[in-house]
Order: sequence, then structure tokens, then C-alpha cells
Amino acid sequence: MREQLFRPIPSPVVPGQVTEKFREAVKALAKRQKISVHQFDHKERKDHVANRIRRDRQVRDGVVFISVTQEKTQAFQGKKIDRQVQYTRDQTVYVKLLLLH
Repeated sequence: MREQLFRPIPSPVVPGQVTEKFREAVKALAKRQKISVHQFDHKERKDHVANRIRRDRQVRDGVVFISVTQEKTQAFQGKKIDRQVQYTRDQTVYVKLLLLH
């Protein structure tokens, strides 16, 4: 964070700012190139939807569509206790993904 993003302190706020800039850039790309954005519902068959959109759009090169989905993954959490950071591992979290297809 300090070297690549030129932040003097590696704050936990920075990844959220980077993520938000990425989301805005993806939204701008979708609008500029008229790319559809599909928000997947829980238990919706992603491969079926993706195949349908690819068939309908018929784009040979480039982004066909953008999907927004939520996936379960493992993560860690850091807490400051007695001036030291202690980590809790293997917590299940849900993350939102933007995928370019």
C-alpha cells in the first residue's frame, strides 16, 4: 500500500477505496460500451445465464457481459489487543464479485 498506492500508513480503509474505484471504472466501461450487467440471484445457474447472454450478444472479441455475484470464502480478521495485532483465521465471509465475461 505504501509503495504502490503512495499511502504513508497501510490503513485498512485503503482496500475499500481501491475496490470502490474499481467498481466505478467497471460501471463506466459498461455504460460506455453498452455492456449488460447481470446480478445473479441465489442458486441461479450461472453457466446457463452466461451461455444465453453470450448467444444473444454475439460478441467475438471483448467483454460480453459483466456479472455481479456473491460467493462464500475463508478470510481472517485482525484485532488490536494490548498494542499488538492478533489475527483470527478461517472465518467464513461472503464477498461480492464483479466478473467480466
